[in-house]
Amino acid sequence: MADLLTVEQITELKEAFAVFDTDCDGNITVDDLSNVFAAIGQKVSREKLQMMMNEADLDSNGVIDFPEFLTLVATKLNDPEEKELKLRRAFELYDLGNTGFITTTDLRIVMERLGCYLTPEKAFEMINEADLDGDGRLSYEEFRRVMVEDSGSIPKKEAFSTD
Repeated sequence: MADLLTVEQITELKEAFAVFDTDCDGNITVDDLSNVFAAIGQKVSREKLQMMMNEADLDSNGVIDFPEFLTLVATKLNDPEEKELKLRRAFELYDLGNTGFITTTDLRIVMERLGCYLTPEKAFEMINEADLDGDGRLSYEEFRRVMVEDSGSIPKKEAFSTD
């Protein structure tokens, strides 16, 4: 299933895997998942976390290694309904005020929680690039266009300032 991914997607997924692998041991555990969700301000029940683990842990050893992670993501990436659901969830993670829009403040806070620090100028620039109607914030459709139609990828950590 991982052979359905491009080299660029695999590279991006290595970066994503590293974010989830909070203790850097080469595996994702339930605790790693919990830490990531907590870092972005999301409370996920232990039961839900375990369900996520069970879905991805193909060899049932209690952890998700990178090949299992790739298989899970490749499966999900090729399901149109799953793509839309994931986009909606991603948008909701950034829409901190549940306003239906992502603001520069929302973007900065979420990225900071993930260890990527944006200057106000960089956050404005990123929002402005995708803001079709010029209102200074991203609607779901604007967010979706950037994620699906333009690049299909989340900005990489090295693109952000560390100021």
